[in-house]
Amino acid sequence: MEHILPPVTVDDRLPWWSVNVDLPPEIDQEIRRYVAEEELTSWTLMIHGALYIYRALFWTREQLRAEFESMIEEGCRSAEQDGGREATPAFWEEFRQKAERDAERLDQLQAEGKVGNLLLPKELYEFVQERVAAGACNTPTEVVCAAMPYLRREREESKKRGGGVDDGPLPEEEQFIPRTECGKELWELRKDVLKELRAHNEPLLDAEGIRREVRDRRGEGHVDMDVDPHVKQIEEGKY
Repeated sequence: MEHILPPVTVDDRLPWWSVNVDLPPEIDQEIRRYVAEEELTSWTLMIHGALYIYRALFWTREQLRAEFESMIEEGCRSAEQDGGREATPAFWEEFRQKAERDAERLDQLQAEGKVGNLLLPKELYEFVQERVAAGACNTPTEVVCAAMPYLRREREESKKRGGGVDDGPLPEEEQFIPRTECGKELWELRKDVLKELRAHNEPLLDAEGIRREVRDRRGEGHVDMDVDPHVKQIEEGKY
């Protein structure tokens, strides 16, 4: 079995990047337990989160900041180019049909051995390639297993913090003092956003959340009918 598969382009869209993993039962069960503890996630997305945390160990602060800023800028450009779209029943029906087509196409490509059992965004696909090429890991499976202790620790620390956004001030809110008029305006906007999020019990997006938002806007990746949160909510009549 080929562990790292070449990208596959479908219908002139952005490629699907994938690898094959064969996780030890205890690791697979751990990931599925984490999925069961949360909403709006999946086996695939949980592994993505572990890999992003692991990758951060090998990147400098400047590299991470540059990538983060690039994602925000790309998201803004995408929003300006594509414009907004109202989430009408017709929109969700179109979304559902597209998800079904993607699922059928994915099943076909996996049966042909052209797509692996773990889809990855390009940056994580390249990270897995780098770890294998460097000799640090022999297979994508080993990369995922190496990432798991860091996901585990992150989840434990998140539980200690209480998870999500609470009603008290964040640490940086207590310490940060804007020095310019522009900084003051941006800081006030930030506080307004936090206030609205708290009022609606909405969490702040972390780096993975922003990446997912940008990928959604770009139309990247595959929608898994069994685990995609939007599809779940459509089927449950929540939209």
